Amino acid sequence: MYKVFLVEDEIAIRESIREQVPWQESDFLLVGEAPDGEMALPIIEELRPDIIVTDIRMPFMDGLQLSRIVKRTMPLTHILVLSGYDDFDLVHEAMQIPVDDYLLKPVGPVDLLQALSKTVDRIEQETRERHRLEELNTLASESVRLMQEQFLNDLGEGLLDPAEAAERACELGLNVTSRFYIVALIQIDINPECAAAARYQRYLQSEQSIRAMIEKNGSVHSYHRSTRELVLIFLGDDAATLEEDSYSLCRSIQLEVQGNTACGILVSLGDVHERLSGIAGSLREAQEAHRMRYVFGPEIIVTYHDAQQSAFSVPEVLRIDCKDIMQAQRCADWPTVEQRLRQFVQELRSLAPGTVAPRYLVTDLLVETGRFVEELGGDVEKLLPALSLAEERADPSVDAEELFQFLVQPLRAAHELRESRKRDRYGDVVGRARTYIEREFANPQISLGTVAREAGLSPSHFSTVFSHESGMTFIEFLTRTRVRKAQELLQTTSMRPSEIAYEVGYNDPHYFGHVFKRESGMTPSTFRKGGDHAGGKQS
Repeated sequence: MYKVFLVEDEIAIRESIREQVPWQESDFLLVGEAPDGEMALPIIEELRPDIIVTDIRMPFMDGLQLSRIVKRTMPLTHILVLSGYDDFDLVHEAMQIPVDDYLLKPVGPVDLLQALSKTVDRIEQETRERHRLEELNTLASESVRLMQEQFLNDLGEGLLDPAEAAERACELGLNVTSRFYIVALIQIDINPECAAAARYQRYLQSEQSIRAMIEKNGSVHSYHRSTRELVLIFLGDDAATLEEDSYSLCRSIQLEVQGNTACGILVSLGDVHERLSGIAGSLREAQEAHRMRYVFGPEIIVTYHDAQQSAFSVPEVLRIDCKDIMQAQRCADWPTVEQRLRQFVQELRSLAPGTVAPRYLVTDLLVETGRFVEELGGDVEKLLPALSLAEERADPSVDAEELFQFLVQPLRAAHELRESRKRDRYGDVVGRARTYIEREFANPQISLGTVAREAGLSPSHFSTVFSHESGMTFIEFLTRTRVRKAQELLQTTSMRPSEIAYEVGYNDPHYFGHVFKRESGMTPSTFRKGGDHAGGKQS
């Protein structure tokens, strides 16, 4: 229902409009009236009508003065002016305000309803454009954020040359130009004894605290390296100041998160580097420092310098493990797994001749892959080569490419098994999400984030999965569910369309009307008339 307020100094005209216009049979509700603009203004500010119908010639404050004030303070309010004067100057002045229509007295009920209906068309068009713009802005912001994350991840992995990095950063609105860089690796440590829902909630609280502190500092970029690992890239013009500031912020993050969320925060820092390419080097150093966290303890921020100066020397062979490969096997796409496997093989072949370490490391990779396959419910014996072959293929006499081909087959098979399980799993995820939406659709606060949390996925991941599995976006499914329920209520109850809007989860009856018409091809009132004709409405 659209709220209408009448401002007219002639009592007879006010009574005529109030009594002769069939308000109950229309989509309009006359919410109030006043004899002049001065008396009308405070009532209008309180009632916030959608449309004001006002006379022009009135004492104290005329209709044009009232219209100017209303348009300045309530720009979404629409105005129809009534006048007994067919005066071009008055029409021109009114249209400059602007008002929606200029009606000559006397105005009959049919003419007034037609003018109101035309105004509603304009309101709905503006509402559509406004909400569409908001949706586009939201989608654009989410897409840009995801692209920024991917770019920063590529930058941290050293996959971009400086020229390409600078160009892409500019396109994505990221400032990565600086004299010096330093990278911090933050791991959120959650008590594994907590229930899954509690762990996820604590993780979200921790991440929100970290994000809030980072946003206050314009010289820090962040991205997820894995589910529980966050990478911070610090920029600065002075090496010593940058090192001090990065350490200070990391310590503040540690204290803030541990104090407010009961989660542990493990932090390691690389060295300061010059040039964009130094970001990848600083991240590798932060990873090296991270491996020493058990020596220094969870409360200490471990720097690469500290790790290097430690009394514990780390042989080169101990720096090689299959952790990165298995992490990619669980989370990343196949090209990333393949790239990390090649790096693993190159590191093995860089070891001093005669060492037996490659045999153990290759066997370890195959065993971890076997455990992963077992977790997925696969047949380990079918997917993995006999472990006895590992010692033979890992021998230094076997060239790197042959070793790579030996390892790539079981890893590829495990990756394909993971993808097939994901497809099966996501069917259950989407089913749970649909059930949740159909139960909670009337909650105005339901959002992509709340449903994703129910499904156990991040919002961006859930959005992709839901769209792929359902053939429609989350918003499209929620909208169709709400409209379907609204149709039922229109046919089976005597509730007003505005009441039904709130009943199915919309705080804005106007937007509900727009959505309903878009989905059903007709307004709620027209749909109800069809329902009445079919005998579906219950009194």
